[in-house]
Amino acid sequence: MIRAILDDPELAERFTDDPIRFFGPDREAFVTERAAQVLPTPALLTLDGHWREDGGPAYRRWFNTYLDTLPPETMVVRVLYHS
Repeated sequence: MIRAILDDPELAERFTDDPIRFFGPDREAFVTERAAQVLPTPALLTLDGHWREDGGPAYRRWFNTYLDTLPPETMVVRVLYHS
């Protein structure tokens, strides 16, 4: 895909950013990064009462690892609110 974008000026115009930076170095890295972005929310209240807020890729990795390590019987609730 990156080669096609770089070789086709009309297709390249559709990407305002560097396509390599957008898609990543390879398919596996792209899929891994996009999958890591599915669950994390801007903030998380942990079971021990700590409030964590989004801090970029490191936060997303921490968020996913935290959820993966919770006991299977743990219920996770996602709350969407508007102010």
